[in-house]
Amino acid sequence: MNMPDGVNIETTSAASITFNIYGSTGAGGSQTVVVSTPINDSRNDRYTISVTATGTVSSAYSTF
Repeated sequence: MNMPDGVNIETTSAASITFNIYGSTGAGGSQTVVVSTPINDSRNDRYTISVTATGTVSSAYSTF
């Protein structure tokens, strides 16, 4: 996937998340992707998306 300029996939993220035909990942635990981007000179946004082995998705938003 190509990301727009300034959008970073953080190094703590899973290299990939693969879903099987029924929506689960089959992974041993949760897999997480963290994306961050600068908004202006004093604010950055971070989005965290986690997927459990059974395919349950959760997300979180923060600024830093």
